[in-house]
Amino acid sequence: MSEHRRFPRIPTANTVLVTRVGEEVKDRFGRTQTMGLGGCGFVAEETLDLGSLVHLMIAVRPRAVQAQGRVVYCNERDDGLGYDVGVEFVDISPDDLYVVAELVRNEMQNRSDEESEPEDLAG
Repeated sequence: MSEHRRFPRIPTANTVLVTRVGEEVKDRFGRTQTMGLGGCGFVAEETLDLGSLVHLMIAVRPRAVQAQGRVVYCNERDDGLGYDVGVEFVDISPDDLYVVAELVRNEMQNRSDEESEPEDLAG
C-alpha cells in the first residue's frame, strides 16, 4: 500500500515534550523520527489514544517549536520498546511553522546535494 501525504516528511531526531491536552502534569519526553509541515512522528514510552489532542514542544535549534496536534496513529513497536506515534498539527503559529519549513527545506536540500555529488572514480 502506498503512503499519500499532503506534506513531505523528513527523518529527524529532535527532543519532543508531549502533554495530553487537559491533563494536569503528566509530561512525556520522546524523540522525533519524522517531521513535516503537517505533523510529526515520534517514539513514546506510553500509548496515546487515537484522536486525542496533545501539546508538543519540539526542540529545533535554536528554539522550541510549539504546536497542538491530534494523534492519528499509535502502534506498538516491533522491538517492544514503546510506541510509534503520528501526530497531525492542528494549531501551530506562523513563526513556528516557518521554523519547521526551514528544517524540512534544509534537509531536502542536503539530500538533493548528496544525490547530485559525482562519485569518486579514482577509487
